[in-house]
Amino acid sequence: MIEHSNISIPWSNISEGFAFVCMKTAYQYGITGKMNYGPAFGAGIEAEGEQTQLAEFFLWILKNVKESKKIKLQNQVLQKRKYSEFDIEYFQFPD
Repeated sequence: MIEHSNISIPWSNISEGFAFVCMKTAYQYGITGKMNYGPAFGAGIEAEGEQTQLAEFFLWILKNVKESKKIKLQNQVLQKRKYSEFDIEYFQFPD
């Protein structure tokens, strides 16, 4: 069964290069979805996959961010995948 997770990570908890390594790890675990991130709001990850794959992916995230207690996670069951790959989008508000 496919599950969908929304993961929120504060900006201060993300190190440089996290987004690329996260995308690479998502592919290794068979996770599809997207990450939106930027200094104004941190990182928002939508991840889809089998329950065990999502659990392993989430554990990887916990090990690779600072202060993992500030991460928020919401799960829901899906009938089918919404995403076919894992993408990254960087947002920066104009000055």
